[in-house]
Amino acid sequence: MLLELGGKAKVRKILEKVYLKVKDKLTSRDLDELESNGEPRWRNNAKWARNDMVIQGLLNKNSPYGIWEITEKGINYLQKSKMKNNEIL
Repeated sequence: MLLELGGKAKVRKILEKVYLKVKDKLTSRDLDELESNGEPRWRNNAKWARNDMVIQGLLNKNSPYGIWEITEKGINYLQKSKMKNNEIL
């Protein structure tokens, strides 16, 4: 997905695209707003998944605030996994 957006994009834009891809699979629990921040659970989970990808080196840990950016390692991961759609990144 990030590759579709040129390798980096604002979080809002990325999460909009994620939502469009998964909206039919989200449960009512996924859509529940968290008490801690009022954000739907699925968005919060997506942000934690981003954190895991940063730890793995798939996303840039030094990208500007509010921007997610794929790394060379992330691109290689996508190529090696032969994903048809860039749904993870």
